[in-house]
Amino acid sequence: MRIGSAIASSMRHIIGVGLQAFLIAAIVVALAFAAAVVVGSAPAGGDTVFAAKGGNGNGNGGNGGKPATTSSISLNEAGQALSLGSSVTFTTTVGDLTGTEYPLVYLACYSTSSGALVYGQLDLPGTVFVLGGGSSDWWQVGGPANCVAHLYAYGTHGGQDTIRELATPAAFSTN
Repeated sequence: MRIGSAIASSMRHIIGVGLQAFLIAAIVVALAFAAAVVVGSAPAGGDTVFAAKGGNGNGNGGNGGKPATTSSISLNEAGQALSLGSSVTFTTTVGDLTGTEYPLVYLACYSTSSGALVYGQLDLPGTVFVLGGGSSDWWQVGGPANCVAHLYAYGTHGGQDTIRELATPAAFSTN
């Protein structure tokens, strides 16, 4: 009787672990699709899954007849007086991403007096960034800062995480 109970218990555990792994995978896929909807691109290279794109005849593969897109990032509030607690947004153009890549904006602000990082936030393009966030060192230090927004592509290749900068960073100063 104990052997049967132990086997049944082990099977329930194995099935439970398998269901948990499936649930985690489903959540990851849902997040990838949500990020793709936010940035307006096909998730995980979905636009290239069913058919290969043609080359351009020069041996470099080409871009499948689509115009080449360069990435860019710019501050929407350029020219405005910004300070700790101000909200900022960025206009981003995302160039070609590989099938596993997705874009993220990293905003970093450095104290003008010490040069120390006082605020950093990594988020999706289109996010409203509140300078200083909710609990950064900037709230303790105060004062003006020099900020820079980077547009990165995050992904995986060969089982390794990859990060590459897509555009020239957008720099601005605060009061």
